[in-house]
Amino acid sequence: MEKGTILYIGGFELPDKNAAAHRVLANAKILNSLGYETLLIGILKNNKNKAKNVTEWKEFEGLHYRSIPYPTSLKEWLEYLTSIKFINLQKIANVKLIIAYNYPGIALWKLHKFCRKNNIKLVADCTEWYEPKGNPLFKIAKGLDVHIRMKLVHPKIDGMIVISDYLFDFYKDKLKNVINVPPLVDLSMQKWKLKSKTKKDGVKFIYAGSPGNGNKDRIDKIIQILSNIRELENKNFELIIVGITREQYLTSFGLNRLPINADDFILFKGRLPHLETLEEIKKSDFSIFIRERNLTNTAGFPTKFVESISCGTPVITNSSSNIEKFLVNNKTGFLINIEDDSAIKKQLNIVLDLGPQTILKMKDYCKEMKLFDISKYSITYSNFIKNVLSEKN
Repeated sequence: MEKGTILYIGGFELPDKNAAAHRVLANAKILNSLGYETLLIGILKNNKNKAKNVTEWKEFEGLHYRSIPYPTSLKEWLEYLTSIKFINLQKIANVKLIIAYNYPGIALWKLHKFCRKNNIKLVADCTEWYEPKGNPLFKIAKGLDVHIRMKLVHPKIDGMIVISDYLFDFYKDKLKNVINVPPLVDLSMQKWKLKSKTKKDGVKFIYAGSPGNGNKDRIDKIIQILSNIRELENKNFELIIVGITREQYLTSFGLNRLPINADDFILFKGRLPHLETLEEIKKSDFSIFIRERNLTNTAGFPTKFVESISCGTPVITNSSSNIEKFLVNNKTGFLINIEDDSAIKKQLNIVLDLGPQTILKMKDYCKEMKLFDISKYSITYSNFIKNVLSEKN
């Protein structure tokens, strides 16, 4: 394209295998629409052809991408964390800008020097700030990587795309060019269209995602409270869980069994293709998840919130990240206080007493608002890219 090429690189599984890939695809569509040829280089897990360093260029939703093999051995991991040798610009014309998605600290520093040498602008797309956990050696290595990336390299590059108010506030005085962009979707795609607006009896909740090892989404607390409501008040509802199996759930939370009445209202569907997951969300009345307050959850932004609202399904959750900017009580969902189980139970009972027409009205509102459509951020990106490219090295 006449404005030049933008290279978007990082640990996203293309074309659409993880939340990172969905964010990058949406951002890249905006950049393409602004006249920049946007090429993506992600990672490939379950690589069947380990002899090839990178895959051939492929196309998905109008974007061209290729992947490098996901590291599996210690040697491959060291190379992935410290090398940028796969970035071969000889066959990519007119690269003006590289966007690095949550890039490893040492590799990002090398990329910074590479871009300076080759008169290419460098921007980071930062969506996380992990608190290192695990064995002592891993904690030291991860902690060092986070420190190098977040505090040493990021302030030296040409701009940042961040995902939350927390990250924006941290970097806004350290760099001249910083924008705050939540996960986005392209609502023109067929997968976001609603097929029907029928409403069955009872309330259908859904949790779609991976709760981590009990340290991200507290689905265990939701299940226990819903079990209590079912036992004492016998209200009509169901909970669909997509992303993990029953066995994976028990392992994640260190449990031996589910509540005795769990089979009366819970259905585990395991991991589903993304399109099937979206269909399950559309058919549900509410998405539900709650998150503990910690650095990781405050610095990030839940993709499951964005996808649910974009599917026309309101969300029940607690205050984390900057969700309160987008969650309007009784319209796009309900904000609950997770410090007190009785407060959660009270709020869920209010939801369970809602009439079918009220729920349908909320679903319509979510869909009509188009809160996270890429069209709403086109001007933001246009101004950002112009400012970054106009800066002198």
